[in-house]
Amino acid sequence: MKAILRNKADVKRITIKDTVNYCNVLLDGNQRKPLCRFYFNNTNSKYIGFFGEDRKETRIPIETIDDIYLHADKLYVILNVYLSSESEKSTKKSQPSESEAQ
Repeated sequence: MKAILRNKADVKRITIKDTVNYCNVLLDGNQRKPLCRFYFNNTNSKYIGFFGEDRKETRIPIETIDDIYLHADKLYVILNVYLSSESEKSTKKSQPSESEAQ
């Protein structure tokens, strides 16, 4: 994940949280900012779950870990959603409110 996303975000912001059912890849260690999930617990099938702009997960079967690179565009979509949201928040904070402007 870090290799794929390093040109879009600081790799220090990308963290992993392993749970019983899946391995979560998060932005800033925040459970509300999942980038993808790995489902490797089943020996017969492996999946990676990607999140779209609507933040709903879509699972895609993979054969090998290298298959992740085939889906880099899906990672960029959700990362851009989170980064755009941060950018909007910082812009709102830096703009003076109506009472301050008067």
